[in-house]
Amino acid sequence: QAPPPACESIGSSRAAAPGMWSKFKDAAGRVQAELKVVSKEIQDNLTEAGKKLNEELIVAAGVHRRRKLYGGPVAIKNCTTEVVELTFSKSNMSGGKLQAEAIGPDWDYSFDPGESKDFDFLLEVKASGGRSARLTAIRSAAYEVRCSGGAFTVEQVRLPERQKSDSLASAPGLSFSFSASGWLFVYQLGVAECLQQHGITRNPHMRVAGASGGALTVATMMYGCDMRALRDHIKECVCRVNKNVGQAIELRKFILEAMQKFVRDGSIKHPVFQSGRVEIAVSEAGFEATQSLTSRVKALSKGETSIVKGKRKKEFGKTSEAVIALLASATMGISGLPFKMKNEEGKEVKVADGAITDFMPTIDKFSITVKPFSDGLFASADVSPTEFVPGSYGLWPPQPSTIDHLYELGYRDMDAWLEEMLPERLAAAQAALPEPAPELPPVEFECADDGMAWLDEVLAAVPMSWSDQWGAGGRRTSSQQPPGEESLSTGGGGAAADGAAASAAASV
Repeated sequence: QAPPPACESIGSSRAAAPGMWSKFKDAAGRVQAELKVVSKEIQDNLTEAGKKLNEELIVAAGVHRRRKLYGGPVAIKNCTTEVVELTFSKSNMSGGKLQAEAIGPDWDYSFDPGESKDFDFLLEVKASGGRSARLTAIRSAAYEVRCSGGAFTVEQVRLPERQKSDSLASAPGLSFSFSASGWLFVYQLGVAECLQQHGITRNPHMRVAGASGGALTVATMMYGCDMRALRDHIKECVCRVNKNVGQAIELRKFILEAMQKFVRDGSIKHPVFQSGRVEIAVSEAGFEATQSLTSRVKALSKGETSIVKGKRKKEFGKTSEAVIALLASATMGISGLPFKMKNEEGKEVKVADGAITDFMPTIDKFSITVKPFSDGLFASADVSPTEFVPGSYGLWPPQPSTIDHLYELGYRDMDAWLEEMLPERLAAAQAALPEPAPELPPVEFECADDGMAWLDEVLAAVPMSWSDQWGAGGRRTSSQQPPGEESLSTGGGGAAADGAAASAAASV
């Protein structure tokens, strides 16, 4: 039986199929290529729009741009008898994972992602049994993974490379101003180490000012303290806060504990304090502590005084006076309540955090300003974080690994500013000098009095425990013994404390 006409049509179509299929494939290929081009254009446009939006958000948040590129590997040695897993991630807020690697016992490993704007990385090390450690690993530094007595640690065995110079050792006309900071003063400690590496402590002309945590930083920096040891003490305190959230408001006690590691009775004889080149911002009540409420109201109505006024403390007769001024400048809730102290006129007044009246206490218009916040809520500064740092870190401390990153961030941001901006600022400051600065020898100091009497004087004047602060009217009474006073005794200073600091500095 002959096939119907429709079947003949189908058969003829099949015969012609190879040519038609080839044309269809060519047409489909062209469409696919065009779609890829269009898709890439859309993707590029979205990426560019995302970058612009991100830049706008960064600018709105007050984040400075990081232009410098960094290189160098992170060296890791596995000193254990088992395989450990290493995971490297970005140390900033994005936390993007970069690389994971398993290394065997006694292996050496080098992580080198090439040149980038990242100077450090978040490193997580995992071993069997759920044991792990997290730390900030810095380029050009070396670390060892160890296990002793069941404790799993990662220890830094080689410090990162630091560039040293005398660019700040003798330059007259320069000054530095450090803002209030709360727990974020760890960023300023990194800035301070950088300035020390460039000779700031030897400069007999250098003047500095600070409020709250900034005051603590400039005073310890100019005295020549080990900024890394202070950072490690802060990390210890953070661990205590993580175990007991109530410790977060014990910053005053933590500060005094840190001071015992390096402050001695003879510290006030340092030339930087004798010449009044360290200015500590303090907020002072406009009334005497003993003045009645009625007399205060009358004085206000007549415009004779203000409720609170800013003061700069820079002249001290003994070490305890300088320490009390530093504690007063850092009195803002998490570091205690206002307390009573005598002012320059000998009157007893209540004092509180310097940030209340002078958040960024500058020396003059050429002061190089440093601020650890990047949330855009406070005054702009010459040096501030080149990545977003949550302002909440000022009130509640981040994890110890983040403390290390913030410290290193402060160092790198200051180093980049000095490299790019110092010559211009120095020229402007020196051009404004009314007359040439006198030639003075570099600052050198050796403490001749290793006593700790200053500590007893401070404890007698400043309430430490919260029960004292609420119950003693702002002054500790002799009968009150603050909790944990054994850690604030003179036994906490000296070689034992220094050894504990060195041990803490080596552990994670």
